[in-house]
Amino acid sequence: MTNPRIDRLQDELSVAYREADKILVAVASGVIAVSVAFIGNIKHPTDTWAIRASWVLMIITVLSVLTSLLCEQADRLKRLEMIDDGVDEEDTAYTTASKNLNKLSIGAFALGLWSMAWFLWVNTGC
Repeated sequence: MTNPRIDRLQDELSVAYREADKILVAVASGVIAVSVAFIGNIKHPTDTWAIRASWVLMIITVLSVLTSLLCEQADRLKRLEMIDDGVDEEDTAYTTASKNLNKLSIGAFALGLWSMAWFLWVNTGC
């Protein structure tokens, strides 16, 4: 028998991860959209590597979040299969992949924001 308190906390943690994923995707997509519109207003941009790096990192963020969600779904299906087969539940390769993709998305997002900030700093004279 499972502990209802543990089940509730695990459900809340899962919801928190999903919310963080939604925020990362929304902000990363917004950064790309705003920067594409903004770059046209700069007459002679310098350090364009930074804006390109930011775009690539934000795309990596979105793709890693989406892939992580697919891995999470596959992990849950595999765990349900384990329960149906009467086997003790354990982490699967999907669990590890999802955790690593979450770390990748956060790292890519942070580096993407840094690249965007560098580009703006250099090109706006701040």
